[in-house]
Amino acid sequence: MTEGADLALVDLLLEEPRMPVRRIAERLGVAPLTARQRLDRLRENGVVRIVGLVDPAVLGRPVVTFITVTVRGDV
Repeated sequence: MTEGADLALVDLLLEEPRMPVRRIAERLGVAPLTARQRLDRLRENGVVRIVGLVDPAVLGRPVVTFITVTVRGDV
């Protein structure tokens, strides 16, 4: 796979982050092993990260929000 294929793989993951490697391979027109190796390489290079997000409100925990407002001109 070329650099363009790397970007295509990233685009697929942005479209559907949990897309199975087999489907990624089908969409890119490569073997599943090739897609897996490329994905692993992108992870090792820090291009792709797997991140878990937790919604504290769903867990009944307090939510803290910081808001910054910048105003220019007369207020």
